[in-house]
Amino acid sequence: MSNKSKEYNVIRKNRANVSAVLRGAVACYLLYLGVQIAMSAGKDPSFPVWASWLLGGFFCVAAVAFGAYTWRRYRADLKAAELTEEERLEARRQAEEEEQ
Repeated sequence: MSNKSKEYNVIRKNRANVSAVLRGAVACYLLYLGVQIAMSAGKDPSFPVWASWLLGGFFCVAAVAFGAYTWRRYRADLKAAELTEEERLEARRQAEEEEQ
């Protein structure tokens, strides 16, 4: 890995950040739902305790899986947001033109 700091396309990087935050919020909400369903086991006599635990566990597993997907997707989006060599050269050329 090089010590050179990476340069990103601002729009693509911001889009990756916003998407990751929204996906992360969804993962947290799924986890919250799973815990709430599991903790409500036995409070409603018409809903079996085992079903509450099963459904709560399902939501927790879904939250973890979606969180892992979010992290992998975020890393891929950041990699896609890195400037290519052509974009880097074009940005430097434009910066030099603006200085003159």
